[in-house]
Amino acid sequence: MPPGRGSLYRDAVDKTEKFMREKYGDNWAPFTARHIVDRHSFVYCELTSDKLIVRAVDQAWKEINQIAITKA
Repeated sequence: MPPGRGSLYRDAVDKTEKFMREKYGDNWAPFTARHIVDRHSFVYCELTSDKLIVRAVDQAWKEINQIAITKA
């Protein structure tokens, strides 16, 4: 494995949820909407005075998912 990279999850989300629950107990919440197991990814945020954008991208900066919250 290249330096600075963690291992990928190898199991489906239902098996991973059980593992995470056992490992982290009350410090884990089942809020995963998408479970990417075939590539490394990370999340970054953009914040302005009226909008929050959260993006998940892979190591090639290909967007996997995003959510935007706009101030009313």
